[in-house]
Amino acid sequence: SGISSAKAQRMLGWTPKRSWRDYLDADGNALPRG
Repeated sequence: SGISSAKAQRMLGWTPKRSWRDYLDADGNALPRG
């Protein structure tokens, strides 16, 4: 199961510019940022 970008926006307060794939790796772990 995945998380919807709308739910992520509400939870995290950000709007994905491309998709969750830019923030998660193939296993669903958050990628390091910056």
